[in-house]
Amino acid sequence: MVPEHARLRLRRTGGLAGLPVEAAVDTADLTRGDAEPILAALDAARLDAPELAGLEAAAPPPGPPDAFRYELEVTRGAQTRRLRFGELDMPESLRPLVGLVGSRAKPARR
Repeated sequence: MVPEHARLRLRRTGGLAGLPVEAAVDTADLTRGDAEPILAALDAARLDAPELAGLEAAAPPPGPPDAFRYELEVTRGAQTRRLRFGELDMPESLRPLVGLVGSRAKPARR
């Protein structure tokens, strides 16, 4: 069975330079070899897990001024989840997904 494709958008702000970066990925537009690791990381992240419910708040908790902040939006089927979290409070379950999508990030337009 082929996993359902997903559209992901990641925005990272903060850091020493303060330059935002963004990535937008639609797994339907990727080769199977590129899409499979992202979909596997997405499945492993379990976005419907109760411990991630608090990440849908308006802003992540404050952290060090040079720490990264992330906004992750995932649309799969009819469901869209928007999560906001800081570098220091990123759930371990999201790290592989953020790493894979973040590797495709480019500087954001201001």
